[in-house]
Amino acid sequence: MAAWWLARELGPPWSELVAPTVWFDPPDAQDIGSCGPVILGMGGYASLPRPGVGFDRLISDAAFFDAVIGAQDRHDHNLRAEMPPRLALIDHGYAFARTGDWHNPYEAAGLFLKMRFGERHFPVPDGPVLDYSGVGPLSPALGAHEQAAIARLAADRDLLGVAQLLSDDRAQALRDRVARMAGSGEVLHAADF
Repeated sequence: MAAWWLARELGPPWSELVAPTVWFDPPDAQDIGSCGPVILGMGGYASLPRPGVGFDRLISDAAFFDAVIGAQDRHDHNLRAEMPPRLALIDHGYAFARTGDWHNPYEAAGLFLKMRFGERHFPVPDGPVLDYSGVGPLSPALGAHEQAAIARLAADRDLLGVAQLLSDDRAQALRDRVARMAGSGEVLHAADF
């Protein structure tokens, strides 16, 4: 709920990326990929479509959000994507990390942040290498809309209401990430909590 709340308070584009619902393991569904249209009315897939079809801006916005919330487990299956380009971030069970918290060692974990820093190939143990070389250049530098979001968060001790939903140490870790991004002018690397 805290991820959805923060996305809602930050507004577009993040409010359009974070689903207001969760997957409840419907009967006969073997995994999220087979559960059908459960996220924001999206069918789509639990992986990104082929590169070069308009997901660059969405990837960049998703990376920023993952850096802000300290996403520990964002990978190629913790999303829903469909065409025309639409993206939904799901599964925020491992978010709002604190320094030293566990980060998923899966090669594609931190997917969007890694892509923002230039990575485009992700070997996965149960399939072929994920090749996103068709994704255009992305920059770790904060865009104007991201700087504005960081400024709003930094100016509000209650973190736009999210601090009430988090333990004190997780809220402080969020404040610290916001301050570091404000100071550096860049998103954080994956697992840099």
